[in-house]
Formats: sequence, C-alpha cells, structure tokens
Amino acid sequence: MKKHISIILLIIFSFSSVYSQTILTLDSCINLTIKNHPLAKQKSDYKKLNKLKTDNLKSNYLPTLSFNAKATYQSETFSLEIDMPPGMNLNLPTTPLDQYSIYLEAKQVLWDGGITKTLKETEAQNLLALNKRNDIELFKLQEQTENVFFSILFFSESEKQLNVVRNDLISRRKSISSAIKNGILTPDNYDIIDAEILKIEQKIDGIKESRKATIVILSELTSINFTDSLILIEPEFKTITSFEGTNNREELQLFDIQQQIITSNIKTINKKRMPQFYLFAQGGYGNPGLTMIKDEWGTYFIGGAMLSWNIWDKNNTKRTTKIMKINSEIIDTQTEIFNKNIIIAANKELAEINKLKKYIITDLKIIALRKNISKKAEIKLNNGTITSSEYISFLNEKNNAIIEYQIHKIQLLKAKRNYFRIINNSSFAL
Repeated sequence: MKKHISIILLIIFSFSSVYSQTILTLDSCINLTIKNHPLAKQKSDYKKLNKLKTDNLKSNYLPTLSFNAKATYQSETFSLEIDMPPGMNLNLPTTPLDQYSIYLEAKQVLWDGGITKTLKETEAQNLLALNKRNDIELFKLQEQTENVFFSILFFSESEKQLNVVRNDLISRRKSISSAIKNGILTPDNYDIIDAEILKIEQKIDGIKESRKATIVILSELTSINFTDSLILIEPEFKTITSFEGTNNREELQLFDIQQQIITSNIKTINKKRMPQFYLFAQGGYGNPGLTMIKDEWGTYFIGGAMLSWNIWDKNNTKRTTKIMKINSEIIDTQTEIFNKNIIIAANKELAEINKLKKYIITDLKIIALRKNISKKAEIKLNNGTITSSEYISFLNEKNNAIIEYQIHKIQLLKAKRNYFRIINNSSFAL
C-alpha cells in the first residue's frame, strides 16, 4: 500500500514544482531525488552513443569505395630477347620504367571471421556497464536523502514535544498565578515559569530554523520547492532478526557485466585469427594498363575474390588472452571482497538495530516513571510544597526521557533503512 502511495505522489509531482503542503514518504523522496538528478539524464546520452557505435559496426558489412593514385619507377622491366636471322629487325614492346595509375576500388566483405558480431555484443555489454555505473552513482544518493529525511522527521517530532511542554508550562503558569494570589507560592515562582517558557520557545524557534534549512536541502536534492508545511510519513519496516543473506547490490551486477565483457573480448581476439573473405573490383586509367608491355595509357577493370588470413601473430593472441583471464580473476577477487564487506556492514547494522530495540524498551519504562514523578510534582507545586524550579527540574527530566526515546526511535528507523539499503532490498528500485 505504501508503495502505491509513493507512486501516486511521484505522478502528482510530475505536474508541479511548488507545493503549499506536501505529504511525503521516504521512498517518494528517494524517487524524486533519482528522477530529477542530472545523472539520471546520462542514460539517454549513453543510448545515443551506443546507437552511433553500433551503426558504425554495422557499416563494416557495407561496400567500401576508395580512390587511389600511384606513380612508381623501377630499375628494370620485363623484356623479350629473341635472336633474329641476319637482316631481320623486330621491334618488341617493353614495359616502361615509370608507371602511373589512377583507379577506384570497391570492396565488399563476405565474412570477417565473426569480428563485427562479437564487437556488437561487446558494445551492448558496454552500454549495460555504463548504465550500471550510473545506477551505482544514483544509488549513493539514497543515503544522503535518507539522512535529510530522518533529520526533518526528528526536528518535526522534537517541535511537537516542545510545544506540548510549552503548553504544559502555560497551563502551570495559570495555576501558579492562582496559588500566588492565595499566598501558597511566592511571586518569583511565576517569573521562573515565564523564563522557562521563553527558554522552550527559543528552542522551538531554533528547531524550526534547523528544520527549515534541512527542507531547503531536501528541495535541492529532489529539485522540488517544498514549504515549511511539509509533512513526512514515518517509514515502516518488516521485522529483522538476522542477516537474510540476500545481496542485490548494483556493484555485483556490474562485476557480472564486466566478466561478460571480458568473455566477449576474448572471443573478438580469437575471431581476428579467422580468415576473412572479400569481393573486390577495380576500375582505372594508367600507363601501362593491363597489358604490361605496352607503353601507353589505357583504361582497365579488375574484379575477383580475396582471402586474408593472419596465420602468425607472434603469440599476441595468446598473451592478450592471458591478460584477459587475469583481469577476470581480479574481478572475482573484487566480488569476493565486496560480498565480505556487505556481510560485515549488514551485521554491524543488525547489532545497532538490536541495541536500539533494547534502548527503546528501557526508554518506555523510564518515560512511564518520569511521567508519574512529574505528575506528583505537579500536585506538590499546586499545594506549594515545592517551588517552580523544582517542578521544572522534574518536568525537564520527563521531557528529556521522551526526547531520548524519539532519538532512539528515529535512529532505529534509520538503522533498519541502512540495513535494507546495504543489501539493496527495499521497496525502492532504480
């Protein structure tokens, strides 16, 4: 249900950027941060780059047409030496020492050994890697948004509690005023209550300013202009008892993609050792033409098929493949290290969660006792058996216990969120 609320809020936010009053969930804040961050726009650029690179690769199978011109000089040429009978002369043509040629050459790839196919596969995987790196950077924004969210939540709860204290003191001031008139309390008790009310109001003003400043930060993160009337819904999380062992982090997916890229690169390297077949055609004008023994300019045309096969590459393929396999082993090690760090971080948060749960149980007991003590102190104040200063001391102890409980409660929510973010198992999805 909460997930549906987040989606509805996100749709509403798409039509406006300024809100007089807004109700937000944690997931909707994160989604707004991700949706409106400049990083999110890079994916469209990556897609455009991928299309251009893929189109370039597809053009490998299109015919090519090139213009060529050359001029050469050679020290000797082909000639015929025939012994003729005496008295007979035979002028045989000779190939010129200087030769010239201008021609167009068309070439069509029939099969390139499968290189283009593997390069397209690699390019597709490169796009996945770029998008995944983008997701990882966007994922880092979660913690920043969560910190701001919980800070605003704490300021809101603290302001509520201080207002309760303020109203309580105002109520006590009325009863003290009556007690002073009846001679039960001295006039200085009224001033003590007044000073404490001003002190509480000062704290309220400080919290309001802190909350306002934090809302500005949230507005900057989400690119949405929120007002001071912003209302945040306290998140709820399922019960956590032990490490679930699930880890869906984007980094692990990136490691998998990198391994796939290495596999594709190895395939490409091996494909380069395969024979390649072409059709070609040349049409030109030169001296000599196709008849090499004629020293004259003429047009010519040549067409046919060609095989190209690199049969020896000085073991470059073997060494490059070894490099790729070592890189694969490095990625395996990085994956193992990352998994270990995730397990450590998750268990650390679990310990924090268990600690805060115990704190909250104790907090509630303390609050119950402090409320009881504060209530008895209120009766004593009304009877004139204690002063306003003593009453305020008891009241502050109760309020401090409540605030401590609020701190622990929000810390618990934050610890739970940290845990689910660490294993990337939450209602939020990139």
